[in-house]
Amino acid sequence: MRQHRRVTFRNQFRVRVLLRENDELLGYAGDISFGGFRLISDAPIEAGSELALCLKIREAEDHTRYIDVDVVCQWSRANPKRDNFEAGMALDGPCVAFAEYVRTLGAAREARV
Repeated sequence: MRQHRRVTFRNQFRVRVLLRENDELLGYAGDISFGGFRLISDAPIEAGSELALCLKIREAEDHTRYIDVDVVCQWSRANPKRDNFEAGMALDGPCVAFAEYVRTLGAAREARV
């Protein structure tokens, strides 16, 4: 059962997920909540893996936000419809910048409804 409301992105390329150690693109965030996010990638991620990631968020043409997060992969599966992989990433500890970003997304979504 889901613990948090989530925000799903229409443009999945809005939030890029990078490995913090080398800035290598790991994939994209498909949806996001206070507890973590769903990673869409070309390669599977092993469940239980602990990763240090950086979310690169395009907010406007000339503005990009970076948020460092430590996560644990909860699950991973192939998506045969899209020929890619999905993984559930849970935050491995509190991250104020991440929580503020999710809160901002939720407020913007509520304002549109």
